[in-house]
Amino acid sequence: MLENGLNRIYLKNLLPMIDRTDIRTAGKWCIDNEVTIYPDGSRDFVIQSELNYALEKPIIIRYKKEYGENWEVMYDLAKKDKLYIGLHSTKRAKQKEYKAKSAQSQKLLEKLRNK
Repeated sequence: MLENGLNRIYLKNLLPMIDRTDIRTAGKWCIDNEVTIYPDGSRDFVIQSELNYALEKPIIIRYKKEYGENWEVMYDLAKKDKLYIGLHSTKRAKQKEYKAKSAQSQKLLEKLRNK
């Protein structure tokens, strides 16, 4: 069988990939992580690319937040185990600065910044 993103992964084979021991638990994991389960006679399967996305989604969300427009570069470097290259050459996304809403909060914020 050719390797591509549309390969079928049967739930029985999915168990060790998501650290589960029961097929019903794997099915619940798929539903919770928005991975579609397809029937194939008496066995169910998922599509490899959908599974990969579900497994990597938390990392993608974090990289988008942390690296902004450069998230894809950092993600590709991480997949190649070369993240250290990007950490020195890619600027991280600017964090939003807290703005005090009251005068009392403003005074406290100034005190903390002057320490």
